[in-house]
Amino acid sequence: MSRSILIQGGSVADGTGRPPFRADVLARDGRIAEVGAIPEAEGARVLDAAGLTVAPGFIDAHTHLDFILASPAQERVLEKWVRQGVTTVVAGTCGFSPAPATDYSERYVSTLWHNALPREGLAFSWRSFGEYAQHLKHNGMVLNAAVLCGHNMLRANIMGLDARASTREEAGAMARELARALSEGAAGLSAGLFYVPGAFCRTEELDTLAAVLSGTGKPLVTHTRGLTQHYDKAVAEVAGVAERAGVPLQLSHHAGGLSLPLKVKRIYGRSTRAFLRAARLFSSRPLLFFVFSLNRARVRAEEVVRKARDRGVPVGCDNMPWFGGPTGILAMLPPWLFDGGMDRGLARLAEPGTRRRVLSELKSLVPSWPAWEHGFWTDNFLSLSALVSGFSLPKNRGLSGKSMEELGRLAGKDPFDALLDLTAEERGGLFAIDGLFDDPAGDDIAARLLADPECSVMSDVIGADYDWPNPVPWSSHAKVLGSFCRDRGHFTLPEAVRKMTSLPARQMGLSGRGEIRKGLAADICVFDPRTVRHCATFARPCRLAEGIRHVLVNGEPVLENERYLPATKPGVLL
Repeated sequence: MSRSILIQGGSVADGTGRPPFRADVLARDGRIAEVGAIPEAEGARVLDAAGLTVAPGFIDAHTHLDFILASPAQERVLEKWVRQGVTTVVAGTCGFSPAPATDYSERYVSTLWHNALPREGLAFSWRSFGEYAQHLKHNGMVLNAAVLCGHNMLRANIMGLDARASTREEAGAMARELARALSEGAAGLSAGLFYVPGAFCRTEELDTLAAVLSGTGKPLVTHTRGLTQHYDKAVAEVAGVAERAGVPLQLSHHAGGLSLPLKVKRIYGRSTRAFLRAARLFSSRPLLFFVFSLNRARVRAEEVVRKARDRGVPVGCDNMPWFGGPTGILAMLPPWLFDGGMDRGLARLAEPGTRRRVLSELKSLVPSWPAWEHGFWTDNFLSLSALVSGFSLPKNRGLSGKSMEELGRLAGKDPFDALLDLTAEERGGLFAIDGLFDDPAGDDIAARLLADPECSVMSDVIGADYDWPNPVPWSSHAKVLGSFCRDRGHFTLPEAVRKMTSLPARQMGLSGRGEIRKGLAADICVFDPRTVRHCATFARPCRLAEGIRHVLVNGEPVLENERYLPATKPGVLL
């Protein structure tokens, strides 16, 4: 890259959290060459930033785009992120990654994690992480990416989906695979202890793997073993693992422990949305007290985090600016169902006795701790208000976006039973979303979660290549700048920018990124602070964000004067 771009006349929010200042920014040969008063620069093309804010390119701290990056779908999918000012994505999260892979784990991840793949599927032309990295380099990337090595892949490679503790030899084999992946470019280790086979592991297995990270500066990134009733214990488990290994810990979607609304929903069979709308009649502050102070698991989890930080454990976290989230339907079924493999689990759904047990547990089981002594259940939060998508059979495509309650009514049967029928028909390829997306109550809760100084902004998107009722991939970062910062005053502009730049860069060990400073990579976002906003909503999700003017990735424009320019593919694997 040899081109030079001079961004003139803007207000620089440099990513550190300090107040914005008037300065010009010169990008040359992929790096920031100068910051200050720059009346002209030889050979540089000028971008007028008068009245605009110049910030580091945003870093999405938690995505599932690692499979999209490896496919031709990336150009159409990543426009959503570019138009929010994102220049770097963290991927390979929740224990899933494209590599290292075997024939078995490729089939496993293509079933359980089908919704994170491109619509047309994905041909795994690699096996090692190094081969995956070479594939990305050869095909090019629109954005930068830091890709973690997934624990679920390591375990599936060595043990399949056996619902048991690993032996010392098996854990050692996983550790060796992890060490190789780290040496070949993996950004750290992710664990998805809600998902099989990660849910089958014991804490000792995590200790063995985290020890491999020791001394590398690379983080342990965890979807904890539970996000509801036992969230405090789940957080304590991974905090202990990180502390014993001496490694940074990143708590993915650190919104757990807010289970009281879920209990009310389960008792009355109503959605969390209706429950919290009613609670909000008493105004926002009492609502937040109710949600946070009366959910004891959340209170205890926050105390675990505080004490760990006091002892010097680097504990970071991330959240999206909505309250809720998506996952695959298979992930919300009993983990024991998949002992021995995904195909076995799907076949068992046709057995009458197993079907009755699954239905009974989905409707009434309350997870117990430790999960491995109680059927491996970590969370049980599938509800009638969940909106289901991912249908591929022509006869089912008209069902996309309908709630479980609607699916049951259309089938003339129990909604849970109807969902299991459809899951079997679609070979497990369904996913669902539930939450408080178009509700001020949900925004109040999300803002409270993001208020932690160590909380980064993320999107946590599955189904990124599908048009379905999920506004998150279209507008997370724009919503923070517009709604949360400018309109509602939850954050100052410098703090909002910090949460999307230097903070996730530090948490993920991405040196040379996340600030507007001489010598750093020229990942730059230029936006209008008066007009930047999210347009996607739960009711109308597929709408691009507005107000982002220019986006540079390693000094190359991928958005210029609001025109999307993906063809250069200037991104790199970090």
